[in-house]
Amino acid sequence: MNAFDLLKPSDGPTASSRGECEVHFRADKDWEESWQSRPPNVKPSVRVDYMYAYILTPGTSSRHADQLSGLGPGIRPRLTHFEFTLSDVSYTAHNANELTDDAAIRLARLFPSLRVVKLQGADHTRLTDATLIAFLSNCPHLTFIEVSGLKAAGAIHDSSFDALRRHPSWAPKLKTLRVSPCWESTRKDEDQWMKAMRALSKERQSLLVEIVRVSETKKRGDWELETYGERYRRGRIPSSRPSW
Repeated sequence: MNAFDLLKPSDGPTASSRGECEVHFRADKDWEESWQSRPPNVKPSVRVDYMYAYILTPGTSSRHADQLSGLGPGIRPRLTHFEFTLSDVSYTAHNANELTDDAAIRLARLFPSLRVVKLQGADHTRLTDATLIAFLSNCPHLTFIEVSGLKAAGAIHDSSFDALRRHPSWAPKLKTLRVSPCWESTRKDEDQWMKAMRALSKERQSLLVEIVRVSETKKRGDWELETYGERYRRGRIPSSRPSW
């Protein structure tokens, strides 16, 4: 089935008739095959979800953004969800996030209608504070954002927490901020990071800050992901080591 068939208007009380739909892609060829035979009139909100067998690169994300934005006003879909899920780290894994700041910033500027952004499998050398700030400052409807991964520790610095605290107009509907922990060289730096994070969660009392730790564990002869962390609300930990 063409994934973009889900975007056709419907006469019944379906998700599509309400202007909402979900489109999932397990590989780039899924997108290309669907795009070539997409319906002529595409108008609803779109949720794009890159699944377990997808390698997300700057090239693919930029190309998809070009194709969606190129539909033009009136029929261009309102992209509400952009999600990359990392779930496979086995020996035969074909799942990776190679997105860069430049590509992420472009997405944030092209689609201010985004409500949910999930970037799992992030690498701190490619995705940094610039990505987080871009989505927070360009997407006023944002309710959830995640930048996490095995190599994401240190991607987000205390300066991002300070910036969000100083700009209450950024993402005023934000409910969940999920990031990997700091990776600072000294205890003083780590304390400063935690202080800034707590100050933000005190300032935005409806915001849940989740500090996510991701590790690889060998089970039954292959590798699996384990995720745990802490949640902070109003500067405190209401629960620790939650089940994600």
